[in-house]
Amino acid sequence: MDYVDICDLDMYADSEPGPYICKTCNRTYKHYRSLQRHHAYACENVSYVECPFCPYKTTYMWNLKNYHIPHSHPGLSMQDAATNGK
Repeated sequence: MDYVDICDLDMYADSEPGPYICKTCNRTYKHYRSLQRHHAYACENVSYVECPFCPYKTTYMWNLKNYHIPHSHPGLSMQDAATNGK
């Protein structure tokens, strides 16, 4: 399988075929935008967002708000976190 070198691509183009590979950690992505998001939020400069109700951590706030809390803590929301003490 041939990998597309991100240095050869226009920064805003997403029409080239993947997979796109991160040169830092070797993760592969189907879409160039996913690789960009990986570099911005997950690769090397990892900062975690903690769940206010349990020890769960994630690199994406949308994952916490839209997936983890609704599925792991039904009936609770981020607004309830203020009353939880975090």
